[in-house]
Amino acid sequence: MLILQEVATYVHLHPLIREKGGAYGGGCSVDASGIVSMYSYRDPNVELTYTNFERTVQEIIDGNFSDRELDEAKLLAFQKLDKVVEPSLRGLVQFTRGYEQEAKMRLRLKALEISRDDLVFVA
Repeated sequence: MLILQEVATYVHLHPLIREKGGAYGGGCSVDASGIVSMYSYRDPNVELTYTNFERTVQEIIDGNFSDRELDEAKLLAFQKLDKVVEPSLRGLVQFTRGYEQEAKMRLRLKALEISRDDLVFVA
């Protein structure tokens, strides 16, 4: 899901909603419980945006993204995974969510191995 949200956002939703549709922004996010959300903000074409949400899912199911775009999505995901966490929050996140460095490393390794077929299957 980590890579899927990046492909959805930067390959499909950003160009459709922001660049062509005129919204201030839009994308896809997945929270810790696995809930997938697609969003836009300050969007002058809301009805078209709902169509673009559906279109994005279908485009990913059809595998309409390149290997380069997949690699770039992985880099974006790693950038978020590796962001600096304040020392005061490090313990809080570990306590409340049970994240440890070892689990984070396993997640990184799994994300690195994600293939086109994996994304199509999940979508």
